[in-house]
Amino acid sequence: MTWTVGDVMTREVVTIEPDTSFKACADLMRIHGVSGLPVVSQNRLAGIVTEADLMRRMAGDGAVAPRFARDVMTHDVVTIGQSATVAAAARLMTERHVKRLPVVDAGKRVVGIVSRGDVLRVFLRSDESIRKEVAHGILDEMPLLGRGRVQVDVRDGVVRLQGEVDNGNLTNLLVRLIAGVPGVVGVENRMSLPAAVVSEPRSASSGSRARA
Repeated sequence: MTWTVGDVMTREVVTIEPDTSFKACADLMRIHGVSGLPVVSQNRLAGIVTEADLMRRMAGDGAVAPRFARDVMTHDVVTIGQSATVAAAARLMTERHVKRLPVVDAGKRVVGIVSRGDVLRVFLRSDESIRKEVAHGILDEMPLLGRGRVQVDVRDGVVRLQGEVDNGNLTNLLVRLIAGVPGVVGVENRMSLPAAVVSEPRSASSGSRARA
């Protein structure tokens, strides 16, 4: 399973309108325990007001006191779709230096919001939850490795693989798939090919040369 933004986002989003007062913005953040409020105009995302936006205006020279959300909001909002992966959301937040991403649909309507905390929560999965996803969600879909012959152990987010596999060419793919499982912090590959499989290519090659 690849976790998406839709799996972790907050769906009940506190939004405001451009003419919401400065004080109301601050009050809503305090009451709901949020640090950002998407600004919606005609059901579409128009901007976002964050704690940082409010603090910058409060620290200004006071020549023009902000009255409404439209006076302080950020217009160039970094957004994401709910089908994007959690890893993609984490990269976007890091690259754009933002703490949250409004989640929008194709019509720029706000359908949720995802925060750093939502993204990090994925990595709080238990070892047993990760083990089950690897064993049943990935290995069961790769019968060419030899069903039931790979043992999976997970400790502190590190997946350890042991056993003999029938197809060594698939082991690198398996390791990459497991590394992408939410909550996995490392993969230790201790799998090996049966001795008969390792020696078989040489004997077949020798026979071919003998016939030539």
